[in-house]
Amino acid sequence: MAGNDQARSALRLVGPASIDRYIEEAVELPGGGALNMAYHWRSAGHPVTLLSRVARDHAMAFDRFVTQHGITVTDGWYALGDPCSIDIRITDDRQPAMDGFVEGVLGEFALGDPCSIDIRITDDRQPAMDGFVEGVLGEFRPDPTEVDAIVDGTPTHFVLVDVVDAALHAIAADRPADATRARWTGDFLGFRHMTGERFSATMAHLELGIVGWPGDPDDVKVTELAARAADLGRTLVVTFGSQGILAVDARGSDRVDRWFDVDARQVTGSTIGCGDAFAAAALSTWFETSDLAAAVDAGRRLGANATEWVRPLPDSAYATSRS
Repeated sequence: MAGNDQARSALRLVGPASIDRYIEEAVELPGGGALNMAYHWRSAGHPVTLLSRVARDHAMAFDRFVTQHGITVTDGWYALGDPCSIDIRITDDRQPAMDGFVEGVLGEFALGDPCSIDIRITDDRQPAMDGFVEGVLGEFRPDPTEVDAIVDGTPTHFVLVDVVDAALHAIAADRPADATRARWTGDFLGFRHMTGERFSATMAHLELGIVGWPGDPDDVKVTELAARAADLGRTLVVTFGSQGILAVDARGSDRVDRWFDVDARQVTGSTIGCGDAFAAAALSTWFETSDLAAAVDAGRRLGANATEWVRPLPDSAYATSRS
């Protein structure tokens, strides 16, 4: 559980809270990159606010989780969908004229499908994930109060699935040109859907981006991403699992590239939580020190620890959340 909140800076997360369905065990647990990172930040002592959407009729496990770990959520936490409605006019002969019917949530006769994903742990301790359902997360549109919070200067990290990336661009487009620059970072979970141009457009709003690359460090695409981030004067961290980590620092007049080795460990749990753990620890240090080397070092330590957990988080994290 968290330490002294006063000792660490407040942080904010924007991204998915999803149901992790472990198919072979018939177990469902609260998960999603943003929820997992919120847990790690709270464990490190940061006050954390999470901006996401959950289906009200599937919210019990999420509500227990955020309550157990002291994670703050916004008033928009429950996705209610559009109301059932109809436009009514009273004519001169006092008869109703009705049109503009919107079925809204009545069409579902519920409050939306939850965001979810199916997970299997393979024999080599790697996760096999498929069957992703976006559910109510697809409705994610920050309300005015949430937008005000995102631009208020509190360090904010975006877990960049497609709908969150779209929300980031919408918020940035409406910010006054002379507004104080918010401290925004992002990890590109939806990277496979991005063009190079879209990557650059998103990185232009971030001070630091994180990419988990599934291939080799010498892939041509990695070289392109690094060049695009450097052209914008941004910082980019690309992780390659047990192969190592590339950090590209273009904050100064000269671009600095640095390679970090990773101490490969025997995986006794699984690798499913390594990326979220890395990002959480790295950004905790980054936001408080702006020291890229220290951030990467913190990230690789917690990322390595995550190989000891079968789930994305330690079993104790789910104490009140099992379905």
